[in-house]
Amino acid sequence: MRHWPVALGRPFCFRPGPPAASCLRDNVGVWPAGRGQGPGKGRIPREETMADQDIAGKAGEHFAAGCNCAQAVLRCFADQYGLDADTAVRLATGFGVGMGRGGACGAVSGAVMVLGLAGGGGGPDGAAAKAATYARAREFYDRFLERHGSLICRDLMELDPSTPDGLEQARREGRFTARCSRYVGDAAAIVSAMIESLPPRV
Repeated sequence: MRHWPVALGRPFCFRPGPPAASCLRDNVGVWPAGRGQGPGKGRIPREETMADQDIAGKAGEHFAAGCNCAQAVLRCFADQYGLDADTAVRLATGFGVGMGRGGACGAVSGAVMVLGLAGGGGGPDGAAAKAATYARAREFYDRFLERHGSLICRDLMELDPSTPDGLEQARREGRFTARCSRYVGDAAAIVSAMIESLPPRV
């Protein structure tokens, strides 16, 4: 087994064919079978560019227009993967406000849905795609954590917006505007940089 570093030191292992149990056990990802061997093939997530920041701005606009955090991120990428805007918004609705309970940040959930659209798969032939997507999700978590220190809505907000008192306080103090818009933009920019490094869907 050969390893190459990627951003933040997360290794990937390459082995043609189905993913090995050791790759999953060691918490590393698997290069998709038949997609080349090693670096230099456009698979290492690149640094963010102005284009990614444009995506971040669009996510912020969707959020300001009334989308929740998950909807705002997913909607930015819907057209790219053949998903109409209305379906994307409906699909992501329940992931806002930390899945309605102050849990996993909706912007994070929206970004992971984008990673699934970009490289996910299922069924009897989907093991490699699932393993690779799990690894990309962990890479996303690392990048988001490096910036914000948590993946949990109530920690990021420093209150629980799923409760009536927490929601009222968040609105009164402008925390959705001051904080969530930043989380939404960063999540969109990070995942934009990551998916451009992936091979095209076939």
